[in-house]
Amino acid sequence: MDNETSIDIMVLLSDLIKGIKRLWYLVLVLASVMSWLFFYVSARKYTPLYTSKATFTILAAYEDNYAGYSYRYYYNSQTASQMAVTFPYILNSYLLQEIVCEDLNVPYLNGSIYAVAIPDTNLFTIMVTSINPNDAYNILNSVIRNYPKVAEFVIGDTKMNMLSSPKVPTTPTNRPIYSRMTKIGFLAGFVLGCGFIFLYALTRTTIRKVDDVRKILNLECLGVLPVVKFKRRKKDIDYSINILNEKVGSAFNESIRSIRTKLLKETSDKKNNVIVIAGSVPQEGKTTVAINLSISLGQMGYSVILVDGDLRNPSVLNMLDIVMPLKGIGEIVEGEQTIEHSIYYINKYNISLLAGHKSYQNPNKILSHYSLVEVIAMLRNMADFVIIDTPPCHMVPDAVAFAKYADHAIYCIRQDYAKRSLIIDSLTSLSYSRVNVLGAVLTFTETGIGSYGYRYGYLYKYPYYRKLRYYGESV
Repeated sequence: MDNETSIDIMVLLSDLIKGIKRLWYLVLVLASVMSWLFFYVSARKYTPLYTSKATFTILAAYEDNYAGYSYRYYYNSQTASQMAVTFPYILNSYLLQEIVCEDLNVPYLNGSIYAVAIPDTNLFTIMVTSINPNDAYNILNSVIRNYPKVAEFVIGDTKMNMLSSPKVPTTPTNRPIYSRMTKIGFLAGFVLGCGFIFLYALTRTTIRKVDDVRKILNLECLGVLPVVKFKRRKKDIDYSINILNEKVGSAFNESIRSIRTKLLKETSDKKNNVIVIAGSVPQEGKTTVAINLSISLGQMGYSVILVDGDLRNPSVLNMLDIVMPLKGIGEIVEGEQTIEHSIYYINKYNISLLAGHKSYQNPNKILSHYSLVEVIAMLRNMADFVIIDTPPCHMVPDAVAFAKYADHAIYCIRQDYAKRSLIIDSLTSLSYSRVNVLGAVLTFTETGIGSYGYRYGYLYKYPYYRKLRYYGESV
């Protein structure tokens, strides 16, 4: 087995585990529904059947003039064999059933007649099964009375010697199998649920590895950002997800530096670059990448302006824990404020910020305004790098509007999150702006089968609390 096949198997196992974690309730629901359905159907279809039976011997008559009378009844093995063959046919013959119907004064027999013959004997058992216990009893008595009349045409005169008389049955012979059908239904639902999980694992088409970025999207992977987990021992711990926080970890910092290095290499021949940070769907880490890339460039001495371009749901100020009433790019385009009075310098990070708290339900008017070009041109002349955080490409066209005036774009892809087709459609939309996509950043990455994927919200685990924070849009 080659390495590629092994990786595929590991991914499939990972998807199965993820499917179990996400769809375990579906298995239980299907098992419960199917068990109830099987119980309901079996209860609706169940019809109690009652059987009345009688056991007797049959003797054939022969002429005996020597004894002084015409007939005597006898038994031998040859006669028994003949009776064993003919007896069931006589019972189910049309003639006998017609005679029984006339005897009972009914248009048809409400029951089934069948017999069992013990081989090499003249012992027979007649059984009549019906949904009505009285009908079963009456039909059996009529058969016993009228059988000799019909048998006379086949095997001659016969005599039935009753060993056990028929009785009116009181309990059904076919007991309900509710418990068994319920178990079968539960098993069927469980198997069906497992089938859904397996289908879920087989049909997952997301970006999971660096190779997927290269082979499927034809993009260079600029960096791989791991999930950031904090070990919480004190309430005053710093949960900010940026490279200046020592609690973030070296893996995250190294990834940001790798993205910065590749960006500087691509922009080495040009100053005053406008970079758009884009993605397909929410919660992919676009805002965190924009903030940390800006901080990383600022720490190297570059002048950086970080712009919150998500006018519908601004989140940069929340991520940086800034509560003061600042004005964003929307207010500047509308003429409410000038750029000089809107840009806020953060000495701690050595970056400038153009972001506000105001959200716009429909920012199309701002994005299509002629002054937006002038605002971005002014920002370009004020800094070495202008980093614009944009909303998801798949949901709104805002990112494309900003990308028209940008030099490069960095695309954020959350590991095993959005479908490949959705990402490809978003990249196609972004390509209409003719912006140069430098590559992709694979975010929220985890390794190992057990933890492949993402956990949402907060995770508490003994012996200490561990808090899992999103790096991405504010939660």
